Amino acid sequence: MKWIEIPRPARHYILYHTIISPILIVWYMLPVYLFMTGYTVLEVGIIYSIVHIASIPLTIVFGKLFEKISLRKGLVLIDALDGIAYALYGLAYGPIAPITLFLGMLIEKFSFMLYPLYPAVEKILYPQDRWEEVFAWHMRLPMISEIIGYTVLGYLFGYVFNTPFYYRIGFLCFAVSSVFTIIYLIKFLPPLNKEERIESTGFVFRIDREFKYILLIEALTTLAWGLAPSIVFLNYVINVLGKTLFEAMLAEVSVSLGGLIATYITERTGNKHTKKFMVIGFVLIALWGIHYAPITTNNHCDPSILSHETRRYTSFPIL
Repeated sequence: MKWIEIPRPARHYILYHTIISPILIVWYMLPVYLFMTGYTVLEVGIIYSIVHIASIPLTIVFGKLFEKISLRKGLVLIDALDGIAYALYGLAYGPIAPITLFLGMLIEKFSFMLYPLYPAVEKILYPQDRWEEVFAWHMRLPMISEIIGYTVLGYLFGYVFNTPFYYRIGFLCFAVSSVFTIIYLIKFLPPLNKEERIESTGFVFRIDREFKYILLIEALTTLAWGLAPSIVFLNYVINVLGKTLFEAMLAEVSVSLGGLIATYITERTGNKHTKKFMVIGFVLIALWGIHYAPITTNNHCDPSILSHETRRYTSFPIL
């Protein structure tokens, strides 16, 4: 399917994701910033866990919002919450740093709760008869943007602007960018009110044999990410190997590059080889993990590699 054949609202929505994809580097910059300012990986993990627990009671409240607000307003709310969170990260300095960091992470957690709005928008904007072809573009363009953005931003914040001060400036710049993405959503997306949503009638949930296998794979994948979240990966790259955000982003770029190639392959082969591609993908991920596993057991590291993890600026991690 050619780009010009996609309906204009759908193209605007895909371009929106293309614009915001590089900004998601904040998800990686924040743990690195915490490491820089004296937090250990254990403390970072505890903070994320506390934020997750604190957000649970509000899940019900945010779930009810899905039924009352238009989808476009929901997307605007996501960007607004992210902008506030990024601004709080940028203000995390001195004695108030722990408070602003916690509030920012909690607010960003609230925006995560609204992420189910994205597939709801896609179901409305993307033509049902050619949904897979449109979704290939939905994956492709943001991945290209991510590959370029992560490489450039990773290098800048890994080697050029690699101090806590510049990270805070970066967070504030990303916060300002949310203003422009909100304007983009209001200007280029239709309202997507409640009456425009697709209501399902007579839906019966049934689990066949193949779907059970998919659920099992999803459960194992979720368990794997839970055992080794991004903070563990970043701790390994930054604190153990002594590398920078740039090298960590190169790993993420390699994943996006593989996904980008896959969109072209699946587009030309159709659905008949889908299972084979899924198996190949999981095998590659397993080989990637096995390749690095022996390195983690090798503790012959220069003590200077771990210096910025063990060095504490104060009795409580602030800068």
